[in-house]
Amino acid sequence: MTTRRTTHGSGSGHGDGNGSGNGRSERAPGGQAPPGTAVPVEPPEEAPLPKDHTQAILETTKQVAALLKRSGRPFALAGSVAAFAHGLPATFQHDTDFCVRPEDADAVIEALEAGGIRMRRAPEDWLVKGRSGGEEIDLIFQLARRPVSTELLDRATVKAVDSVWMPVLAPTDLMDSRLAALCEHYCDFGELLPMARMLREQIDWDRLERAHRDSPLADAFLHLLGRLRVIERAEDTGAPSWNGKEGSAASGMDRNGTDRSATDRNGTPQNGTAQNGTAQNGTAQNGTAQSGTDTNGTEYYGTDARSVTGSDRTEHRP
Repeated sequence: MTTRRTTHGSGSGHGDGNGSGNGRSERAPGGQAPPGTAVPVEPPEEAPLPKDHTQAILETTKQVAALLKRSGRPFALAGSVAAFAHGLPATFQHDTDFCVRPEDADAVIEALEAGGIRMRRAPEDWLVKGRSGGEEIDLIFQLARRPVSTELLDRATVKAVDSVWMPVLAPTDLMDSRLAALCEHYCDFGELLPMARMLREQIDWDRLERAHRDSPLADAFLHLLGRLRVIERAEDTGAPSWNGKEGSAASGMDRNGTDRSATDRNGTPQNGTAQNGTAQNGTAQNGTAQSGTDTNGTEYYGTDARSVTGSDRTEHRP
């Protein structure tokens, strides 16, 4: 007796156009491909490149500057981007800063909001914050506790910032604001030193000396610049020493700035007196008295105690 096997589907021996013999895809139970079958792997999605933070801040800076110029209100770029505009390396922190006058605040905020920048009030009463392109914007009305003035903005110099020209705080005002911001909780000379080195020939150091002489931290930084020979300060300028090197009394000034033109190396006055305080009327330290007293206070008449003119002690007057 012959038994026939019945198949379901399209029948064996007849292709379905895909080259399979039974018209069904070869799948293991559970929808998995059978062992040994190559499974196509889709390429992973490419991760986006990390954002260039420096360039992003520059783009935001250019956008804000263009809107501020369009508003017709005076302003000036400040902060680390301003230092970059003057030639320092790009070491941006987290935002871009602009100085505007307090009386222009409302008009400037309106101009930026009309340009698509989201503005918001800050807890500080001396600035307003904004955000564009993921970067922060600070509009500053007080710089180092002093209101932004027309005179400050007039001193700004026009510089190209990544191909866009805009007013930038003058180097002296930029350093002045950084010195005024020093306090016990923020006293990082490491950020100020490169700026001082790079911009020292563009900064009015005499003006900063006068402005910050009563500020211990700012004065300490200026003293550091003098010791490092970045700038010259009167109190840091030495003179030749006692043997002709730095700090000499022969030149009239020691290394501490003390006038020693009339003192010996111990600081004793030498203008007319010996080291023991006896009046010598202009004589040397050996106690010679030409017309006065010797080192012991004995009065002589025209000769000294050692008879430089041939006289001896018998010539002294009682």
